[in-house]
Amino acid sequence: MKEELKQSFDRVKSGLSWAEGGNPFFYCVVGEKRNDKTRSFDEPKPVLEILGEDEIRIFSELTDAFEVFPVLHHCNTVYTVMEPKYLTYVRAFNEWKRKEKAKLSLKQTKSSSFESSLMTIKELIGEKRLIFPENSIIKQQLTVFSKASLKDEVSFYAVRALTLVIDAFQKKTVSETTEVPNMRAWW
Repeated sequence: MKEELKQSFDRVKSGLSWAEGGNPFFYCVVGEKRNDKTRSFDEPKPVLEILGEDEIRIFSELTDAFEVFPVLHHCNTVYTVMEPKYLTYVRAFNEWKRKEKAKLSLKQTKSSSFESSLMTIKELIGEKRLIFPENSIIKQQLTVFSKASLKDEVSFYAVRALTLVIDAFQKKTVSETTEVPNMRAWW
């Protein structure tokens, strides 16, 4: 099964929201599949599927999950917030990583803001390019999400975990510089 999973997804990454405000840790593992290019000349739009998600109450249970899900999902990158207020968690993660010789790395999220990542999620859902597992906590939280919820991202910890990883799948754009011809070369 591990080989099947590896072949069916182009990239697999994870998002992690730290325990805060009485809410648990929450992680989600997201896989990206590209559609078949043979049907169209257009660049295929990727489909993202949430392969796994879980809420965890204590840090030792989180590290137990970290030992399992990279192997299970072929994921070695966890996107999270690396702000100073989470430094205790980051240090504990790095100590665990050194002790266990784990090949899992924490990275700063590529998300510019909670709201902008929510817009990306909304767009993906509208285009039917985001697949949720059955009984998804993220999907449950999205159904009760409102405009007022934008100010309370900590309470929507599952949605927050997805927002932390979703922008890692966005295509990198390289700004093109246009070369201005030298008019002197013509004379």
